[in-house]
Amino acid sequence: MRIAGGQPPPEALGPGGGPVARGPRFPALEGVRALAALSIIAYHVGELGQTQGQLSTFGQRLTLGVPVFFVVSAFVLYRPFVAHRADGRPLPAIGPFLLRRAVRILPLFWVTMTVVWVTSPLLSASTRTQFFGGVPWWRYYLFTQVYTDRSSIWALGPAWSLNVEMAFYLVLPFWALAAAWLIRRKVPVHVELVCLGLVVLSATSYYNQYEAVGSYLTRTPWANAGYFSIGMVLAIVSVDLESTRPIFLSRAVRFVVPFAATGIAVIIAVFLFKPVVRQFGELRLALVSLVLLPAAFDHRPVTMAKRILMQPHIQRVGVLSYGVYLFHRQIALGLRLYLWAPMDKYDYVVALTAVIVLTVVLASASYRYLELPLIRRAGKVGRPDRAVPAQPGPS
Repeated sequence: MRIAGGQPPPEALGPGGGPVARGPRFPALEGVRALAALSIIAYHVGELGQTQGQLSTFGQRLTLGVPVFFVVSAFVLYRPFVAHRADGRPLPAIGPFLLRRAVRILPLFWVTMTVVWVTSPLLSASTRTQFFGGVPWWRYYLFTQVYTDRSSIWALGPAWSLNVEMAFYLVLPFWALAAAWLIRRKVPVHVELVCLGLVVLSATSYYNQYEAVGSYLTRTPWANAGYFSIGMVLAIVSVDLESTRPIFLSRAVRFVVPFAATGIAVIIAVFLFKPVVRQFGELRLALVSLVLLPAAFDHRPVTMAKRILMQPHIQRVGVLSYGVYLFHRQIALGLRLYLWAPMDKYDYVVALTAVIVLTVVLASASYRYLELPLIRRAGKVGRPDRAVPAQPGPS
């Protein structure tokens, strides 16, 4: 391990100045992805099934799975950059990083979008002519649908979150380069943390402003930048906690870790069962800040949270989460058109079970025959140490 332009140090230094290990993995994060994906499926089944009353309120709050995916993506993808600069190694190359992201996302997305368009008369209420809502088709294929009201959630609606993720992928390596340049010039890591904190405050204010009027702007990259910033902060903290002299923020996170699962359970209970939540934005930020802690920061060998996150079936859904994201809403829409609408509580449970089973079966085939071969090929191109295989988040 070397410092930039210098001699090999006796030990790697973390953001706070202490030695740091390298190359850890966080398999429980797949469980976090799985639970977020299942919550989004539950939301769309309820939405399409026109559920009413408490069941409808319950379903609407399950959109919380979206920011959870953003935080996980930021943590997983930024941590290698932080670890490399802490070790004094060159940062992962931008070209291979972007290539791996493109190979992971584009092929399956383009195939799915085309298949959904071709089958739209059967699996939606629109014709092929209506499918793109009067907007040029390339806006969807090139991830620019979220920048106009007409196309924001049209066609393959949940793909709006991929538009946001793609913007993050493009910005992240350049942020990492700038942060590493400052670190090499002895600028404290606190400056980066303050900048990320300002992004959280500014983006959250922007989101809340337009959420109040139901604007499509809540689905733009800037409106969701705060969630990615939280994940990046946690990536810095994760690397710093492996040093011998962690900074104050890292020590504070380590203190909170044992209570994180309880805090998450309380916040989720409030979201799901309280009809009106006045502090919705604040609680949402608290949830996404806590959600990684049991999976990535709790090093106790056995906890209830880890038992849940490490269950084989939960892990499997996490691995398949990209396919689950792309397929689940069209499957739910097809079932709604032909079987359930509107739904009572019994119909909802049956429909949710059917959508999960069908989605996982289709996603398994997609992962085995398309995604995994491409991942393996792309992984041979300048692959850095990573916390866990990075996947785009469902919506």
